[in-house]
Amino acid sequence: MINKFYKLINNKFYRLFKFIFFLRYLLAVFFIALSIFLIIPQFFDYKKKGEIIKQYLAKNYFLEIEDINNIKYKPFPFPSFQMLNIDSNFFLIDTKLKIKKLIIYPKLFSIYNFNNFQINKIALDNNEIETNFKNIQILINKIFNIRDKISLENLSIKIKNEENKVIDFKKINFTNYGYKKHIIKGEVFNKEFQIKLIDGLNSINFKLFNTGVEAFLNITQDNNNRQHSGVLKGKILKSKYKIHFDYIERSLKIKSFIFRDQNLSFDSKGIIELGPFFQINLSHDIKSFNYSKLKDFDLNNFLSLKDFIKKINANNDFIFKSSKFSTNLLSASYIKTNLSFGRLLIDKKFNITNSNLTCKSNINLLEEFPTLYFNCSIYSPNKKKLFKKINLKLKTKKIPLTLEIQGNLNILKKKVNFDRIEMDNSYIATEEDLKYFKNSFEKIVFNSNFLNIFDLSKIKKFILEIV
Repeated sequence: MINKFYKLINNKFYRLFKFIFFLRYLLAVFFIALSIFLIIPQFFDYKKKGEIIKQYLAKNYFLEIEDINNIKYKPFPFPSFQMLNIDSNFFLIDTKLKIKKLIIYPKLFSIYNFNNFQINKIALDNNEIETNFKNIQILINKIFNIRDKISLENLSIKIKNEENKVIDFKKINFTNYGYKKHIIKGEVFNKEFQIKLIDGLNSINFKLFNTGVEAFLNITQDNNNRQHSGVLKGKILKSKYKIHFDYIERSLKIKSFIFRDQNLSFDSKGIIELGPFFQINLSHDIKSFNYSKLKDFDLNNFLSLKDFIKKINANNDFIFKSSKFSTNLLSASYIKTNLSFGRLLIDKKFNITNSNLTCKSNINLLEEFPTLYFNCSIYSPNKKKLFKKINLKLKTKKIPLTLEIQGNLNILKKKVNFDRIEMDNSYIATEEDLKYFKNSFEKIVFNSNFLNIFDLSKIKKFILEIV
């Protein structure tokens, strides 16, 4: 039975088996020939071909390599040319790119025919770009518009404004082909981020992992490509924001900035100048603010950022108007600040039941022990009504109140000095009185940190002590 079955197979499928066994020899010959085809170029001298490669990279990838000293050919797993430690200009003369490893994947027959040299794709590994802030937009557009295949791996980008480093991106990976096309991954501020480019550069989706920070940017531009308008919206933890802006000639016009959070809500508008000097000019309409959160502010940590503080030039106006039926102590407030080269000027105006408090102060935040110099005054047409509003139980008449105070606060040493205190044009504090007020203020109000001066309960206790 077995013999009959064997004869049947041999008679009907003999030719098929014979063809299959013959095919294996053809495949062996093919793989041997292909291996020889790929390995032979390993013995060629590519030093003379370096100029051809440089010209191709400059024309198709805008990569101007200064010098190619050594080109190594690798046949497997895919034929490629590899170059190490290369200095180049990337798109722009003043945008330097240091490449530790450049891998070029030529088209198959280009490894023999350099007269018609063509590249399938290139990969830049372990690279570093150093450029100015003004070149960022041009750089992004150029990279995005490369038609040939390119991948950037483990890229670091150092962005400078003149000679000062503004921001540092690390471990960036980007490719303009495949399933990861136009997805940028990397690190900034020691946090991983991801950017998805949608519809060219007109829509950008940004996520900073493990921070709760997300953003979506949509941009439109005019026909001359001089002005860009856009909307940026997203969230930071539980806070939400939305910004409508125009960008033209290194100037960012904030038409509307809406921020909403359970502790702080405001609407802003203004202009941010990005060059030739960085300058902020914004006006903020405060809708709600939880004053108790001031206690969470780490003043010492902020003052330690002196290198960052001295780079900020900013004018900010803060406006708050309480609703008619609100229980807020302040019915209105206006704060104007000017920060330049570390010196902060503050002009404050508060209104409490028709009583006005004005205060002008200045401080140099770059000093080792910053001192706040202040000159404040209070005017109330009805002292009794004012004390009742702040829940201060003092017997007084419905008479006007005028109070002027001048002095300084050492915010780190927690010390205060009063230079002058006058009340109702009839009382001028003596040196002994000023010393008493100083000791009482430091003991009651300034006993833990600088932000205690915003604690209403402590201020009321201090008033009771000195009245």
